[in-house]
Amino acid sequence: PAPSAEDIAEMITTCSSSSDLGVRISGGKFSSEAERILMSEESFTGIIDAVGGWEHVNAVIRDWAEKYSTTWNIIVDHVRWVQDSYSRVDQSQLRRIATKHCTTIETVCRKKREFPKVLARAILQTPK
Repeated sequence: PAPSAEDIAEMITTCSSSSDLGVRISGGKFSSEAERILMSEESFTGIIDAVGGWEHVNAVIRDWAEKYSTTWNIIVDHVRWVQDSYSRVDQSQLRRIATKHCTTIETVCRKKREFPKVLARAILQTPK
């Protein structure tokens, strides 16, 4: 199912608070939290609609996961076992994932880093 407006706002806040955009934005109008959530949801939903809607996104993801099951399984394990900020515990988890999938820690990290772009490209290039 599609995420709720609150879920979308949380995803956007989480991503943008940890991302350095390289610019400082000042000024602008004050908006309430409810208004910010609604605007985030509308913008996010507009993007999803432009790429074919949730049904298309889900179909492409399921197809991609089936065709590239090894990479998909690495990503799933990474999401389950590795935190956003790496620690010594995460290093051992990365080693565990690499061993499980007969690859290296570097490959696990590279696949995780490249995954959003690869999946976005698949969604955009697949006919709706």
